[in-house]
Amino acid sequence: MNDIPSQSDGRDRSPSGPIPGDSGETALPVRKRLPHDIPSWVEPGAVFFITVCAKSRGTESLVLGDTPGQLWESILHRTEMRQWWPHLFLVMPDHVHALLSFAPIPGMRKTMNDWKRYTASALGIEWQRDFFDHRLRHDESFVQKAHYIRMNPVRTKRVEKPEDWSYVWTANGGFGETALPT
Repeated sequence: MNDIPSQSDGRDRSPSGPIPGDSGETALPVRKRLPHDIPSWVEPGAVFFITVCAKSRGTESLVLGDTPGQLWESILHRTEMRQWWPHLFLVMPDHVHALLSFAPIPGMRKTMNDWKRYTASALGIEWQRDFFDHRLRHDESFVQKAHYIRMNPVRTKRVEKPEDWSYVWTANGGFGETALPT
């Protein structure tokens, strides 16, 4: 076997590279499944930045009719069940952002999957297959992520000020309240 490395651009070894045995012309990226398991060494109550996207991006599906209110009820239900503790939850027209802490049991993956399954069934929301999570490691990271989340409707020119966006829940306010993390 030749020990000289191939002169590829690296895509043949990446998750989004061509499917082995395919010519590469029509190959679609292979999407890696994310584990979403919280490592045992992470302190209970750690805060996670979560993003969940509707399957059809660019739509208004999450802010139509009573959907925001029903999403709010589902958030409260999981909170009352002590599956998660929402610090901030913001609904955009085609995705949601949240800062959440999760109970060790059932854990992040099961809680998020159950919530997505329920809202898909009860509200007819078609979610993308997975969700994004990132554990916040420093106090200043919480403030930065909260600011990023609250500014999302401003960046997309839906409102002029973050406190004008109605589809938000904060731990020190409520749904649609103006209590803001600073």
